[in-house]
Amino acid sequence: MLPAFVRAVALNNRGQVLANSVPAADGSQVPYLWQNGRLRNLLAGTTHTSGTAVALNDAGDVLITTRKGPFVWHHGTATAIDIAGYAVTASFVNGRGDVAGTVSDADGVVQGFRWRAGQAVRYPLPAGTSNLTVNGIDDRGRIVGGYSTAPPPRQVVFRAAG
Repeated sequence: MLPAFVRAVALNNRGQVLANSVPAADGSQVPYLWQNGRLRNLLAGTTHTSGTAVALNDAGDVLITTRKGPFVWHHGTATAIDIAGYAVTASFVNGRGDVAGTVSDADGVVQGFRWRAGQAVRYPLPAGTSNLTVNGIDDRGRIVGGYSTAPPPRQVVFRAAG
């Protein structure tokens, strides 16, 4: 059954449209991908009952967040973004399918990360800094973001091998 209403959140160069259903009374929503006149439920075939579509690239990779954590949906296959010991917030996906976001440990220390093909690279903050943000990822896997010290905030590009 199709939802009564969906909200588009992204469009790629292949004409795919990423959308979320309007939250139901229980707070759940479902991410959808519209292509060639068809609306596809991106949670179908997964163990997730609610999720939010976050990002879409030109390859059709979709970044979805759920209560169980984020995952990448790629042509019907859902791959969890799991970084052991960390709470993961995934926000961006580049043209290669790399994902960027932040991870925080039990002490509240927040780092940036890049996830590629099941492997995560964490970007620790410089000493004495806080409030890391990740604002994007390019197709070379570089992460752009910022952190705070004493005002003003600093902007930074994170680079990692691999």
